[in-house]
Formats: sequence, structure tokens, C-alpha cells
Amino acid sequence: MFSPSILLAYFALFLLGLVDNVRGPFYPYLLDNFHVNKTTASWIFTLSSITSLLSSVSSPFWLKYLRPVYALKISIFAHSLCLFLMGLGITKLSFALILLSSLLLGLAMGIQGVCVNTILAQEATISNSRKLFSGLHSMYGIASLVSPFLFGLIIKSPFSVQSLFYFLSFITLLIFIYFLRTPKLHGAREIKDIDFNFKEKNIFIYGTLMCTYVCFEILISSRLSLLLNEHFKISLDTSSFLLSLFFVGLLAGRLFFSFVHLDIKSINLLKISTISNLILLSLGLYIRAEFLVITGLACSFFFPTVLDYLKKNIENSELLITKIMILVSLSLSLLHPIFSKISELYGSYLAVHIGYVLLFVVLYILQFKVDAK
Repeated sequence: MFSPSILLAYFALFLLGLVDNVRGPFYPYLLDNFHVNKTTASWIFTLSSITSLLSSVSSPFWLKYLRPVYALKISIFAHSLCLFLMGLGITKLSFALILLSSLLLGLAMGIQGVCVNTILAQEATISNSRKLFSGLHSMYGIASLVSPFLFGLIIKSPFSVQSLFYFLSFITLLIFIYFLRTPKLHGAREIKDIDFNFKEKNIFIYGTLMCTYVCFEILISSRLSLLLNEHFKISLDTSSFLLSLFFVGLLAGRLFFSFVHLDIKSINLLKISTISNLILLSLGLYIRAEFLVITGLACSFFFPTVLDYLKKNIENSELLITKIMILVSLSLSLLHPIFSKISELYGSYLAVHIGYVLLFVVLYILQFKVDAK
């Protein structure tokens, strides 16, 4: 079930979650110790977003020359170098090194966002694809919980913060060497037919479906803590705890589908997820705010189930999934500044109402544009 290339995809997404999510708790440390303002410090997020977008959008070019497995090996080495530079930047109090590490992180993010799903689309079988896709996206969830915990542990310990990054860099380098020397790491064919043509009907339908869903998930996860604190007057500590529960639900649902196969059609699971989110969104906005936390559980199985549906029902699905992931990367890059501006103009409470528009678009596509297979 777990070929070397599938294990590589799992490790790559776990490392992405580990490095990506350590930046949140690292941000206040950066402000306190590097004597930079918030605008300057925010470049650690901006630069990685730019390079992530560039590397994912250009993937039709570099995938012609690199197999997804080779590209993922490069991304793992980039993670190791990124972590080392973060540690070195802290040691020397060099913000330039921190920015360089952000550039490398963005490069790895772009590669992994495209390649991990492409590898599973090629390597998974019809019978296990739902479990494998759910397990794959659980890796990021596990890492997103582990990463802040490790940083918090180091802050309270006698060890220096840079020691955490040096340690993680060394572990990541060992993972890179292991997969570099694995003789059976094959499969994940070249994608020779990929191009920059995104006009195909299936790409438009399923690309819109997945981008719209991802927008909803990010809208809730990125605005939940702020909404609970500003509008519902829940303390910052409790708001942060409830946000953690959102991610726990997201992870729990994906882990469940990693081990349990429900005899329900993929299209029906997708509708259950969408309708559940509509109900929970309404209950959370108008009845009790805590219902919004449960959307994490309702969201958890949507993304892996779409990929499972494509694997089972669309010919040449790996090419389609690759192009869709490029569109998802593009939507993520545009998403945060748009939501931030709307929240700034109209407040977080009204901004979250965009979720209704997103969910109704998803439901419309599922009902009228996707075959009920």
C-alpha cells in the first residue's frame, strides 16, 4: 500500500506543515529580538508566498524535465537548508538570512503543493485512493499541531531557539539522504503532456470546485480567532484554544478516513460536507459561536474526497490534478489579501458571511456540474 514514492509524498507534506506552521509562533519572537517593525517582519510570509506561487505556476515547465519524485527530493533538501538558515539567522541576528530561508520555503511549498497530490494520483489504486489521500493531508494536520508545540517547548527550556532549527534541519537532511539512497524509489512517471492550457472543461469545473472549497476552509481558519475575539467578545486565550480545536477536528476527520472506508459515494460525501458546513456556519453566526469550530470536522474529508473522485472517474487524472493544484496555489496567493481587505473595511463578522457564497457555489457545482458517480 505504501510504496517508497507514496512515503516520500507523506514525508514531504509533513515537513511542509512543520516548517510552515513554526512561523506563527516564531513571528512574535522575531519582533522582540530582531528589532524590526510588523511591516518588515511580515516579509517572512510575503516572500514565501511569492516564490511558492512562482514555483507552482511554472510547474508545467519544470515537470517536463523532473519527475515528481525528483522534484520532491529537491524540496526536502530546500526544507533542510531553510531550517538551517533560520537557525543561523537567529544565531547572527541576521534578518537577511531569515528572508533567504523564506524564499527557500516558498520554493519547497510550490513544488510540494503540486507534486504530492500528483504522485498519489499516479500511485494509488482505485480501492485505496480515498484512504491514501486522507492520510496524505493528515500529515500536514499532524505537523501543524506538532510545530507550535515544539517551539513553545524550546522557548520554556534552557535550550536556545536556534537549536530547534538546527535539530530539525539535521533530521530533514537525514530524510533527504534516506530517500536519495532508496534504490526502489521509482514510479511517479514524467508528465510529458502537461502544458499551460487551462481551458479544458474538467479543469474549469473541478478547479473552481476545489479553489472555492479551499477559500472557505481558509476563510474560517484564518478569521475564526479574530471573529470570536472581536465580535463575540471571547477572550484571546479561549479563542486560540477554539481555533486549535478547529484544526483538531480537521485532523481527526482525515485520520478517520485514512483508516475507515465508508461505503458512500464520493459525490454524496462531498454534499454531506458542504451542507453540514452551511448548517454549522448558520448556527455559529446566529446561534452560538462555538458551532463554527465544528466546521473543521465537516471540512476534513472534502479535499481528499474530491481527489479520490477524480482518481476514480476522470481519465488521465494525474494531469488534471496537477493543473488543478496550480490553480489552488494561485487562489491561495490571492485569497489572504482579499479577505484581509474585506475584514478591514466591513469587519470580520460580515467578512465570514462570504462563506455562504462560497458554499453555495460548491453545492451548485456538485449538484449540476459533477456526475453522480
